[in-house]
Amino acid sequence: MNPILSGTEAFAAMMAGKHVMCRPIGDMLDFDELDQFPATIFAKADYEFCLKLEMMEVSGIRFTKPLNAFELNDGQEIFIVQPTCIVRTIYDATNAEIQNSLLNGFVQADEDNAKLQLQAIPVSVQQSLKEVS
Repeated sequence: MNPILSGTEAFAAMMAGKHVMCRPIGDMLDFDELDQFPATIFAKADYEFCLKLEMMEVSGIRFTKPLNAFELNDGQEIFIVQPTCIVRTIYDATNAEIQNSLLNGFVQADEDNAKLQLQAIPVSVQQSLKEVS
C-alpha cells in the first residue's frame, strides 16, 4: 500500500529526490504526474499526494524495489523475504539480522510484494543453473 501524504510531506519528499504524484482529494482517478497540476499544488488543501513506487523485475516477475534503511522507522511492520518463507516482523535498526536483510535487498513494505519477490527467487536461480556448464 502506498500511503497518502500531506502537501508538506509531499514537498519534502520531492526535495529529497522522490517521485511524487498527485490527485484531487476524493477523486477515484489514479494519481498523476505533478506536471499536470499548477505549481501551487502543495499549498492547496484539496489535493492528496503519494510517492510513485519504484518497481523492479526479476525473471519476468514485477514487484516493488526492496526497502533500504532510509525508508524505514523503528516500529514499522516489514516483511523479510527468505529462501523458503516470508517473515513478518517489526523494524528495529539495532537488529543485525534485519540490517543484513536490508543490505541484501530482502525487505519489503507489504506482504504482496514480498510474495512476488519470493516467487522470483527460484525462477532466477533456475535460470542461473541453466547457464552454468
